[in-house]
Amino acid sequence: MSPWCDLEIANETITANAGTDKILGKELLEFFRDAWIGGTGIEITDTRINLNRADLSGLPPTLVSWGTYEVLAGEDEEFAARVKDAGIDTATVVVPGGQHSYVYGAGRI
Repeated sequence: MSPWCDLEIANETITANAGTDKILGKELLEFFRDAWIGGTGIEITDTRINLNRADLSGLPPTLVSWGTYEVLAGEDEEFAARVKDAGIDTATVVVPGGQHSYVYGAGRI
């Protein structure tokens, strides 16, 4: 999975990769977050929805994949490390130059 792991939208790649990820941006992520939990009273740090704060110990074997150009690259990398630290059988695939949803652009990459 290429997860949106951190609803705080705080990782530095949100800004650092803003010019290379043509699909996602901070404003769009904030829109999605508000559409999902806005008005519910659920905090963006709630461990039930924020994977980079959640207890990951019950996950099955997990593949985490991301493109280096996507705005979520940093939090995906953090999530992959957290999964591994939780003792889960983990594989990571990093696609150099890949944007978010890079699978759709696989022919280009």
